[in-house]
Parts: sequence; structure tokens; C-alpha cells
Amino acid sequence: MKKKINVKLLKRICRAILHEPRRLDMYGWIYDDDIHHMGCDAPCGTAACIGGFAVILSRTRLLANKSWKKAVKSCLTEKPAEYLFGYEFMDEVIACEAQKLLNLTSAQAERLFVSSNWPEKFHIGYSDATHKKQAKVTVARIKHFIETNGEE
Repeated sequence: MKKKINVKLLKRICRAILHEPRRLDMYGWIYDDDIHHMGCDAPCGTAACIGGFAVILSRTRLLANKSWKKAVKSCLTEKPAEYLFGYEFMDEVIACEAQKLLNLTSAQAERLFVSSNWPEKFHIGYSDATHKKQAKVTVARIKHFIETNGEE
């Protein structure tokens, strides 16, 4: 039996990405410059990938910097025991939560969350692009994912 992808949340992710493209970073699940010191360009000092956006948006409906930052902090601190194990374990926790929230199979999650697994036109379009271009490519990739019911 096929799972029904959470299209509503994917569309919210698209809107959030386009609202502030500097919050998008497909190379990290969720990070906050106050904690990770990654040199984030977003005014709120946070960034996330598609899966990270799913987890953050499950905690806030607001896209304003203050609300967004508060939601990011809750994602990174509500599971302190797991976070002590470092980035890799926390990444796994976020990845699993994002997969559940979006109602994806493991294969679909790999296709959506890992930009190197995207169809070539999207993967190439994302690499070395400006924040705005990366946001547009990522939104196009999500829309393609929805149109193909997670098959591509």
C-alpha cells in the first residue's frame, strides 16, 4: 500500500523557503548560528534543509524571524539527551521526524532530503547558485516530487 505524501506540509515548506531563501541549506538538517557557528546568512541566524523545514514548521505557523528562531531552538533543545551524541545522531532524529511528518517511505525521503539524489536538472541547478536561485530550484524540485508522487 502506497503512503499518501503530506502535500499540505510540502507546500508550506515551499512558501517558507521562498519567504526567506537564506534560511535554506540542503547540506545541513537544522542549525542555529548561536549554537553551531556555521556563518548563516539569514537574519535569524538559522538554516535548514527540506526535512529541517518540515520539523520546524511542525512547531510554528509564523515565518517572522523571532518565531522561526524560537521554533529552531525547540527542535535543537527538546531532545537534549540525543543532542549530546553530536550532529550525526541529532541529524538522524530530525530525519526520522521529517520522514514521519511528510509521510514518506525511506526511499522517498532519500530522494527528497539528499540533494545529490535529486534528478540531475535540480541537483545541478542547486549547486553553486545564489540563495534566491537555490530556493527556486528547491521549490521546483519539491513540486516535481509532488507531481511524481515521490517517484522522482
